[in-house]
Amino acid sequence: MIEVGLTSARASIKKATRNMNATERHEDPDYVPQGAIYKNAYVFHRSYLEMEKLLKIYVYKEGDPPMFHNGPCRSINSTKGRFIYQMEMEKHFRTKDPDKAHVYFLPFSVVMMFAYLYDAKHHEVKHIGQLLIMST
Repeated sequence: MIEVGLTSARASIKKATRNMNATERHEDPDYVPQGAIYKNAYVFHRSYLEMEKLLKIYVYKEGDPPMFHNGPCRSINSTKGRFIYQMEMEKHFRTKDPDKAHVYFLPFSVVMMFAYLYDAKHHEVKHIGQLLIMST
């Protein structure tokens, strides 16, 4: 079923590729891509709409906070922390069935791993490597 949905999306995007100078109205009137950044704004828009319809993400439940399912939301690592948080709260793109997923997300924070597993006194990182091997 995943492949059928992706095939349909590819066909829709390929059709948009033929509209290199399309001036037709987009399906989403709130978003009209424009500017030199787009090689073909209509293709970008079509791809985005297909992603909104189809994309499913499986978020692994294994692992305990603070290293998993948690990330700092301050300073230089705030984007990563916010992303983990948003993925935990996501409803629209998330699936509980790994067989229906297009993408798999392991919600761990390297910053939190270092905070809890790194032995600065001995410069040991082997515990981090062992944790990553166990979680895959």
